[in-house]
Amino acid sequence: MLEENLLNLNNFTLNLKGLLTLIPALFVAIFLYRRFLGKLRRSETTREDVGKIGRVGVIWIILVVAIAVLASLDLNPTLVNYSWGGTTRTLTLLLLLEICGIVGAAILLDWIIESYLKLSMKNSDDDSGPAPKEISRVVRPVIYLLTALILTKLLGVDFSLWNQGVTSEAPAFNLQFSGLLFGLLVLSIVRAGVWLVTKQILPRYYRRKEIALGVRFAINRLFSYFIYLFSFLLILENAGFDLVGLWTGAAALLVGIGIGLQQTFNDLISGIILLFERSVEVGDMVEVNGLVGRVQKISTRTSLIKTRDNITIIVPNSKIVGENAINWSHHDNKARFFVEVGVAYGSPTKQVREILLGVAAAHGRILKHPAPFTRFNDFGASSLDFRLYFFTNYYEVVEDTKSDLRYEIDEAFRQYDIQIPFPQRDLWIKNPETLQPTASPAG
Repeated sequence: MLEENLLNLNNFTLNLKGLLTLIPALFVAIFLYRRFLGKLRRSETTREDVGKIGRVGVIWIILVVAIAVLASLDLNPTLVNYSWGGTTRTLTLLLLLEICGIVGAAILLDWIIESYLKLSMKNSDDDSGPAPKEISRVVRPVIYLLTALILTKLLGVDFSLWNQGVTSEAPAFNLQFSGLLFGLLVLSIVRAGVWLVTKQILPRYYRRKEIALGVRFAINRLFSYFIYLFSFLLILENAGFDLVGLWTGAAALLVGIGIGLQQTFNDLISGIILLFERSVEVGDMVEVNGLVGRVQKISTRTSLIKTRDNITIIVPNSKIVGENAINWSHHDNKARFFVEVGVAYGSPTKQVREILLGVAAAHGRILKHPAPFTRFNDFGASSLDFRLYFFTNYYEVVEDTKSDLRYEIDEAFRQYDIQIPFPQRDLWIKNPETLQPTASPAG
Protein backbone atom coordinates (compact mmCIF):
# COMPACT_ATOMS: atom_id res chain seq x y z
CA MET A 1 0.00 0.00 0.00
CA LEU A 2 2.89 2.39 0.85
CA GLU A 3 4.32 1.87 -2.62
CA GLU A 4 1.09 3.01 -4.29
CA ASN A 5 1.73 5.88 -6.67
CA LEU A 6 -0.03 9.12 -5.84
CA LEU A 7 1.38 11.30 -8.62
CA ASN A 8 2.84 10.51 -12.01
CA LEU A 9 4.69 13.28 -13.80
CA ASN A 10 6.29 12.01 -16.99
CA ASN A 11 8.90 9.59 -15.65
CA PHE A 12 8.68 10.82 -12.06
CA THR A 13 6.39 9.33 -9.42
CA LEU A 14 5.41 10.20 -5.85
CA ASN A 15 4.21 7.32 -3.70
CA LEU A 16 2.58 7.26 -0.25
CA LYS A 17 5.81 6.27 1.46
CA GLY A 18 7.63 9.34 0.14
CA LEU A 19 4.74 11.60 1.14
CA LEU A 20 4.61 10.17 4.68
CA THR A 21 8.36 10.81 4.97
CA LEU A 22 8.24 14.38 3.70
CA ILE A 23 5.33 15.66 5.77
CA PRO A 24 6.74 14.82 9.27
CA ALA A 25 10.19 16.10 8.30
CA LEU A 26 8.68 19.36 7.12
CA PHE A 27 6.63 19.82 10.32
CA VAL A 28 9.62 19.03 12.56
CA ALA A 29 11.81 21.56 10.73
CA ILE A 30 9.16 24.28 10.95
CA PHE A 31 8.50 23.51 14.63
CA LEU A 32 12.18 23.75 15.61
CA TYR A 33 12.65 26.89 13.59
CA ARG A 34 9.62 28.67 15.10
CA ARG A 35 10.61 27.56 18.61
CA PHE A 36 14.11 29.00 18.32
CA LEU A 37 12.89 32.20 16.65
CA GLY A 38 10.27 32.64 19.37
CA LYS A 39 12.94 32.33 22.03
CA LEU A 40 14.97 35.03 20.34
CA ARG A 41 11.94 37.35 20.15
CA ARG A 42 11.21 36.87 23.86
CA SER A 43 14.81 37.65 24.74
CA GLU A 44 16.56 41.00 24.54
CA THR A 45 18.08 40.15 21.17
CA THR A 46 17.75 43.03 18.73
CA ARG A 47 15.06 43.00 16.06
CA GLU A 48 17.76 43.22 13.43
CA ASP A 49 19.28 39.92 14.58
CA VAL A 50 15.89 38.19 14.79
CA GLY A 51 14.88 39.41 11.35
CA LYS A 52 18.20 38.43 9.82
CA ILE A 53 18.09 34.91 11.24
CA GLY A 54 14.41 34.59 10.37
CA ARG A 55 14.88 35.48 6.70
CA VAL A 56 17.84 33.14 6.21
CA GLY A 57 16.08 30.41 8.20
CA VAL A 58 12.99 30.56 5.96
CA ILE A 59 15.12 30.35 2.83
CA TRP A 60 17.12 27.45 4.26
CA ILE A 61 13.96 25.49 5.21
CA ILE A 62 12.58 26.04 1.70
CA LEU A 63 15.84 24.70 0.26
CA VAL A 64 15.74 21.62 2.49
CA VAL A 65 12.12 20.91 1.56
CA ALA A 66 12.89 21.45 -2.13
CA ILE A 67 15.84 19.05 -1.96
CA ALA A 68 13.70 16.44 -0.21
CA VAL A 69 10.87 16.80 -2.74
CA LEU A 70 13.18 16.62 -5.75
CA ALA A 71 15.01 13.63 -4.29
CA SER A 72 11.75 11.78 -3.57
CA LEU A 73 10.51 12.53 -7.09
CA ASP A 74 13.87 11.54 -8.54
CA LEU A 75 13.77 14.89 -10.30
CA ASN A 76 17.34 15.99 -10.93
CA PRO A 77 17.72 17.71 -14.30
CA THR A 78 21.13 18.68 -15.63
CA LEU A 79 21.83 22.41 -15.60
CA VAL A 80 25.29 22.59 -17.14
CA ASN A 81 28.23 20.38 -18.04
CA TYR A 82 31.68 21.70 -17.31
CA SER A 83 35.23 20.45 -17.61
CA TRP A 84 37.70 20.56 -14.71
CA GLY A 85 41.13 19.01 -14.72
CA GLY A 86 40.47 17.14 -17.92
CA THR A 87 37.31 15.55 -16.52
CA THR A 88 33.77 16.42 -17.61
CA ARG A 89 31.48 17.13 -14.68
CA THR A 90 27.77 17.83 -14.39
CA LEU A 91 26.01 20.49 -12.33
CA THR A 92 22.49 19.27 -11.58
CA LEU A 93 19.59 21.05 -9.92
CA LEU A 94 19.92 18.96 -6.75
CA LEU A 95 23.64 19.67 -6.55
CA LEU A 96 23.03 23.42 -6.91
CA LEU A 97 20.38 23.34 -4.18
CA GLU A 98 22.71 21.33 -1.93
CA ILE A 99 25.43 23.93 -2.43
CA CYS A 100 23.02 26.74 -1.54
CA GLY A 101 21.83 24.72 1.47
CA ILE A 102 25.37 24.16 2.74
CA VAL A 103 26.29 27.85 2.37
CA GLY A 104 23.01 28.90 3.98
CA ALA A 105 23.57 26.49 6.86
CA ALA A 106 27.04 27.96 7.46
CA ILE A 107 25.71 31.53 7.48
CA LEU A 108 22.76 30.57 9.67
CA LEU A 109 25.00 28.72 12.11
CA ASP A 110 27.34 31.70 12.34
CA TRP A 111 24.49 34.12 13.12
CA ILE A 112 22.81 31.72 15.55
CA ILE A 113 26.05 31.28 17.52
CA GLU A 114 26.57 35.04 17.73
CA SER A 115 22.96 35.67 18.79
CA TYR A 116 23.10 32.89 21.36
CA LEU A 117 26.30 34.33 22.82
CA LYS A 118 24.75 37.79 23.05
CA LEU A 119 21.75 36.27 24.82
CA SER A 120 24.00 34.35 27.22
CA MET A 121 26.05 37.45 28.04
CA LYS A 122 22.90 39.49 28.81
CA ASN A 123 21.54 36.77 31.08
CA SER A 124 24.88 36.38 32.89
CA ASP A 125 25.97 38.52 35.83
CA ASP A 126 29.67 37.96 35.03
CA ASP A 127 30.99 40.69 32.73
CA SER A 128 34.60 39.49 32.89
CA GLY A 129 34.15 36.92 30.12
CA PRO A 130 34.99 37.45 26.47
CA ALA A 131 32.69 39.47 24.24
CA PRO A 132 30.44 37.66 21.73
CA LYS A 133 32.29 39.24 18.79
CA GLU A 134 35.59 37.88 20.09
CA ILE A 135 34.15 34.35 20.30
CA SER A 136 32.62 34.72 16.83
CA ARG A 137 36.00 35.71 15.37
CA VAL A 138 37.43 32.47 16.74
CA VAL A 139 34.57 30.19 15.63
CA ARG A 140 33.78 31.81 12.26
CA PRO A 141 36.95 30.66 10.40
CA VAL A 142 36.25 27.05 11.43
CA ILE A 143 32.69 27.21 10.02
CA TYR A 144 33.57 28.78 6.68
CA LEU A 145 36.78 26.80 6.07
CA LEU A 146 34.84 23.58 6.70
CA THR A 147 32.17 24.82 4.29
CA ALA A 148 34.78 25.61 1.62
CA LEU A 149 36.37 22.17 2.03
CA ILE A 150 32.97 20.41 1.69
CA LEU A 151 32.10 22.44 -1.42
CA THR A 152 35.49 21.70 -3.00
CA LYS A 153 34.96 17.98 -2.56
CA LEU A 154 31.29 18.17 -3.60
CA LEU A 155 31.97 20.05 -6.82
CA GLY A 156 35.14 18.16 -7.59
CA VAL A 157 37.07 21.37 -8.33
CA ASP A 158 40.21 20.40 -6.44
CA PHE A 159 43.47 21.29 -8.16
CA SER A 160 47.20 21.05 -7.56
CA LEU A 161 49.06 24.03 -6.11
CA TRP A 162 52.50 22.47 -6.10
CA ASN A 163 53.43 19.31 -7.92
CA GLN A 164 56.93 17.88 -7.68
CA GLY A 165 57.82 14.68 -9.45
CA VAL A 166 60.09 11.92 -8.21
CA THR A 167 63.80 12.76 -8.49
CA SER A 168 66.98 11.23 -7.23
CA GLU A 169 67.06 13.77 -4.41
CA ALA A 170 63.40 14.07 -3.42
CA PRO A 171 60.27 11.91 -3.47
CA ALA A 172 57.07 12.88 -5.28
CA PHE A 173 55.04 15.63 -3.65
CA ASN A 174 51.65 17.06 -4.62
CA LEU A 175 49.98 19.85 -2.64
CA GLN A 176 46.28 20.05 -3.46
CA PHE A 177 43.98 23.02 -2.86
CA SER A 178 41.87 20.82 -0.60
CA GLY A 179 45.00 19.98 1.37
CA LEU A 180 45.67 23.69 1.89
CA LEU A 181 42.09 24.20 3.07
CA PHE A 182 42.42 21.24 5.40
CA GLY A 183 45.63 22.64 6.86
CA LEU A 184 44.01 26.03 7.43
CA LEU A 185 41.01 24.29 8.97
CA VAL A 186 43.26 22.40 11.38
CA LEU A 187 45.05 25.63 12.35
CA SER A 188 41.67 27.33 12.91
CA ILE A 189 40.52 24.46 15.11
CA VAL A 190 43.81 24.61 17.03
CA ARG A 191 43.40 28.38 17.41
CA ALA A 192 39.88 27.88 18.75
CA GLY A 193 41.17 25.20 21.14
CA VAL A 194 43.99 27.43 22.38
CA TRP A 195 41.53 30.27 22.87
CA LEU A 196 39.16 27.98 24.78
CA VAL A 197 41.95 26.79 27.10
CA THR A 198 43.61 30.19 27.69
CA LYS A 199 40.43 32.30 27.87
CA GLN A 200 37.89 29.97 29.44
CA ILE A 201 39.45 27.01 31.25
CA LEU A 202 42.73 28.33 32.67
CA PRO A 203 41.32 31.67 33.99
CA ARG A 204 39.05 29.78 36.38
CA TYR A 205 42.05 27.86 37.68
CA TYR A 206 44.05 31.09 37.97
CA ARG A 207 41.33 32.80 40.01
CA ARG A 208 40.91 29.77 42.26
CA LYS A 209 44.65 29.50 42.95
CA GLU A 210 45.17 33.32 42.98
CA ILE A 211 48.02 33.08 40.48
CA ALA A 212 49.77 36.39 39.65
CA LEU A 213 49.03 38.19 36.39
CA GLY A 214 52.57 37.80 35.05
CA VAL A 215 52.60 34.04 35.69
CA ARG A 216 49.24 33.71 33.90
CA PHE A 217 50.59 35.52 30.85
CA ALA A 218 53.75 33.38 30.74
CA ILE A 219 51.80 30.11 30.99
CA ASN A 220 49.35 31.18 28.27
CA ARG A 221 52.12 32.29 25.92
CA LEU A 222 54.25 29.17 26.34
CA PHE A 223 51.23 26.90 25.94
CA SER A 224 50.17 28.73 22.76
CA TYR A 225 53.68 28.60 21.24
CA PHE A 226 54.01 24.88 21.94
CA ILE A 227 50.58 23.95 20.52
CA TYR A 228 51.00 26.09 17.39
CA LEU A 229 54.50 24.74 16.70
CA PHE A 230 53.41 21.14 17.21
CA SER A 231 50.33 21.62 14.99
CA PHE A 232 52.34 23.31 12.23
CA LEU A 233 54.92 20.53 12.14
CA LEU A 234 52.16 17.91 12.16
CA ILE A 235 50.45 19.59 9.19
CA LEU A 236 53.72 19.74 7.26
CA GLU A 237 54.41 16.08 7.94
CA ASN A 238 50.91 15.02 6.87
CA ALA A 239 51.23 17.15 3.74
CA GLY A 240 54.23 15.11 2.69
CA PHE A 241 57.07 17.47 3.53
CA ASP A 242 60.36 15.95 4.62
CA LEU A 243 60.91 17.54 8.04
CA VAL A 244 64.54 16.41 8.17
CA GLY A 245 65.19 18.12 4.86
CA LEU A 246 63.35 21.23 6.05
CA TRP A 247 65.41 21.44 9.21
CA THR A 248 68.63 20.95 7.23
CA GLY A 249 67.68 23.66 4.76
CA ALA A 250 66.58 25.98 7.53
CA ALA A 251 69.88 25.50 9.36
CA ALA A 252 71.84 26.35 6.22
CA LEU A 253 69.65 29.39 5.62
CA LEU A 254 70.05 30.61 9.20
CA VAL A 255 73.83 30.37 8.91
CA GLY A 256 73.67 32.54 5.79
CA ILE A 257 71.49 35.27 7.27
CA GLY A 258 72.56 34.90 10.89
CA ILE A 259 74.89 37.87 10.83
CA GLY A 260 72.28 40.20 9.40
CA LEU A 261 69.60 39.06 11.85
CA GLN A 262 71.85 38.68 14.86
CA GLN A 263 70.04 41.36 16.86
CA THR A 264 66.64 39.92 15.95
CA PHE A 265 67.66 36.46 17.16
CA ASN A 266 69.06 38.04 20.31
CA ASP A 267 65.66 39.64 20.97
CA LEU A 268 63.86 36.33 20.29
CA ILE A 269 66.04 34.39 22.71
CA SER A 270 65.67 37.16 25.29
CA GLY A 271 61.89 36.96 24.97
CA ILE A 272 61.95 33.21 25.65
CA ILE A 273 64.25 33.82 28.65
CA LEU A 274 61.82 36.40 30.06
CA LEU A 275 58.88 34.01 29.73
CA PHE A 276 60.74 31.15 31.43
CA GLU A 277 62.76 33.08 34.01
CA ARG A 278 59.96 35.56 34.85
CA SER A 279 62.39 38.20 36.08
CA VAL A 280 60.07 40.71 34.40
CA GLU A 281 56.36 39.89 34.13
CA VAL A 282 53.27 41.54 32.73
CA GLY A 283 52.04 44.12 35.24
CA ASP A 284 55.50 44.85 36.70
CA MET A 285 56.72 48.43 37.06
CA VAL A 286 60.16 48.66 35.45
CA GLU A 287 62.80 51.23 34.64
CA VAL A 288 64.93 50.68 31.52
CA ASN A 289 67.49 53.31 30.48
CA GLY A 290 65.69 55.98 32.51
CA LEU A 291 62.30 54.98 31.06
CA VAL A 292 59.73 54.14 33.76
CA GLY A 293 56.50 52.32 32.98
CA ARG A 294 54.33 49.27 33.49
CA VAL A 295 54.82 46.16 31.34
CA GLN A 296 51.70 45.59 29.21
CA LYS A 297 52.83 42.70 27.02
CA ILE A 298 55.84 40.43 26.49
CA SER A 299 56.03 38.95 22.99
CA THR A 300 58.77 36.88 21.37
CA ARG A 301 60.84 39.86 20.15
CA THR A 302 59.65 42.99 21.94
CA SER A 303 57.85 44.11 25.07
CA LEU A 304 55.28 46.88 25.42
CA ILE A 305 55.80 49.32 28.31
CA LYS A 306 53.21 51.97 29.13
CA THR A 307 54.80 55.06 30.68
CA ARG A 308 53.35 57.47 33.21
CA ASP A 309 52.48 59.80 30.33
CA ASN A 310 50.18 57.09 28.90
CA ILE A 311 52.59 56.46 26.02
CA THR A 312 53.27 52.90 24.92
CA ILE A 313 56.95 52.24 24.23
CA ILE A 314 58.16 49.21 22.25
CA VAL A 315 61.34 47.92 23.90
CA PRO A 316 63.45 45.06 22.43
CA ASN A 317 63.66 42.17 24.89
CA SER A 318 67.47 42.19 24.72
CA LYS A 319 67.43 45.65 26.33
CA ILE A 320 65.55 44.25 29.33
CA VAL A 321 67.63 41.07 29.69
CA GLY A 322 71.08 42.40 28.78
CA GLU A 323 71.05 45.77 30.55
CA ASN A 324 70.46 46.87 34.12
CA ALA A 325 66.68 46.93 34.18
CA ILE A 326 65.13 47.99 37.49
CA ASN A 327 61.97 46.09 38.46
CA TRP A 328 60.18 48.06 41.13
CA SER A 329 57.54 45.40 41.82
CA HIS A 330 59.47 42.12 41.45
CA HIS A 331 58.39 39.74 44.30
CA ASP A 332 56.81 42.75 46.08
CA ASN A 333 54.04 45.20 45.29
CA LYS A 334 55.54 48.20 47.06
CA ALA A 335 58.63 50.39 46.73
CA ARG A 336 60.30 53.10 48.80
CA PHE A 337 60.67 56.71 47.69
CA PHE A 338 61.76 59.91 49.42
CA VAL A 339 61.32 63.69 49.41
CA GLU A 340 64.16 66.04 50.39
CA VAL A 341 63.65 69.27 52.30
CA GLY A 342 65.96 71.72 54.05
CA VAL A 343 65.20 74.01 57.02
CA ALA A 344 67.09 77.01 58.37
CA TYR A 345 69.77 76.60 61.02
CA GLY A 346 68.23 77.02 64.45
CA SER A 347 64.93 75.33 63.54
CA PRO A 348 63.57 72.75 66.03
CA THR A 349 64.65 69.48 64.40
CA LYS A 350 62.34 67.24 66.44
CA GLN A 351 59.36 69.37 65.51
CA VAL A 352 60.44 69.19 61.85
CA ARG A 353 60.50 65.40 62.17
CA GLU A 354 56.98 65.30 63.63
CA ILE A 355 55.64 67.57 60.89
CA LEU A 356 57.13 65.44 58.12
CA LEU A 357 55.76 62.20 59.60
CA GLY A 358 52.32 63.77 60.10
CA VAL A 359 52.17 64.96 56.49
CA ALA A 360 53.12 61.48 55.21
CA ALA A 361 50.63 59.71 57.48
CA ALA A 362 47.76 61.87 56.20
CA HIS A 363 48.36 61.06 52.53
CA GLY A 364 46.04 58.42 51.06
CA ARG A 365 48.53 56.84 48.63
CA ILE A 366 51.24 56.22 51.25
CA LEU A 367 51.22 52.84 53.00
CA LYS A 368 50.85 52.64 56.76
CA HIS A 369 52.99 49.50 56.90
CA PRO A 370 55.92 49.86 56.51
CA ALA A 371 55.49 53.22 58.17
CA PRO A 372 57.08 56.43 56.82
CA PHE A 373 60.26 57.62 58.56
CA THR A 374 62.69 60.54 58.37
CA ARG A 375 66.44 60.98 58.36
CA PHE A 376 68.46 64.00 59.37
CA ASN A 377 70.55 63.67 56.28
CA ASP A 378 73.23 66.32 56.54
CA PHE A 379 74.36 69.73 57.77
CA GLY A 380 74.18 71.59 54.49
CA ALA A 381 75.91 74.80 53.51
CA SER A 382 72.73 76.81 54.04
CA SER A 383 70.26 74.40 55.67
CA LEU A 384 69.64 71.38 57.84
CA ASP A 385 68.82 68.66 55.28
CA PHE A 386 66.07 66.10 55.95
CA ARG A 387 64.68 63.19 53.93
CA LEU A 388 61.14 61.87 54.30
CA TYR A 389 60.95 58.20 53.24
CA PHE A 390 57.65 56.51 52.41
CA PHE A 391 56.36 53.29 50.80
CA THR A 392 53.68 53.15 48.09
CA ASN A 393 52.34 50.84 45.42
CA TYR A 394 50.99 53.64 43.22
CA TYR A 395 54.06 53.68 41.02
CA GLU A 396 52.53 55.47 38.04
CA VAL A 397 51.64 58.57 40.10
CA VAL A 398 54.56 58.61 42.53
CA GLU A 399 55.68 62.01 41.21
CA ASP A 400 52.21 63.37 41.97
CA THR A 401 52.51 61.91 45.48
CA LYS A 402 55.85 63.67 45.97
CA SER A 403 54.32 66.93 44.74
CA ASP A 404 51.43 66.59 47.19
CA LEU A 405 53.87 66.05 50.05
CA ARG A 406 55.87 69.16 49.11
CA TYR A 407 52.68 71.27 49.09
CA GLU A 408 51.66 69.98 52.53
CA ILE A 409 55.17 70.36 53.99
CA ASP A 410 55.40 73.96 52.80
CA GLU A 411 52.00 74.78 54.29
CA ALA A 412 52.87 73.11 57.62
CA PHE A 413 56.22 74.91 57.84
CA ARG A 414 54.50 78.26 57.28
CA GLN A 415 52.02 77.43 60.03
CA TYR A 416 54.79 76.73 62.56
CA ASP A 417 57.05 79.51 61.27
CA ILE A 418 59.79 77.17 60.12
CA GLN A 419 61.89 78.71 57.39
CA ILE A 420 63.07 76.95 54.24
CA PRO A 421 66.31 78.83 53.48
CA PHE A 422 67.79 79.68 50.14
CA PRO A 423 71.55 79.67 49.54
CA GLN A 424 73.30 82.78 50.94
CA ARG A 425 76.84 84.00 50.40
CA ASP A 426 78.77 86.66 52.37
CA LEU A 427 81.18 88.68 50.24
CA TRP A 428 84.23 90.08 52.10
CA ILE A 429 86.31 92.70 50.28
CA LYS A 430 89.92 92.76 51.40
CA ASN A 431 90.77 96.32 50.24
CA PRO A 432 87.50 98.24 49.98
CA GLU A 433 89.30 101.55 49.45
CA THR A 434 90.47 100.39 46.04
CA LEU A 435 86.89 100.31 44.90
CA GLN A 436 86.33 104.04 45.67
CA PRO A 437 85.81 106.11 42.50
CA THR A 438 88.70 108.38 41.67
CA ALA A 439 88.00 112.11 41.52
CA SER A 440 88.25 113.61 38.07
CA PRO A 441 90.76 116.50 37.70
CA ALA A 442 89.33 120.01 37.68
CA GLY A 443 89.00 121.48 34.28
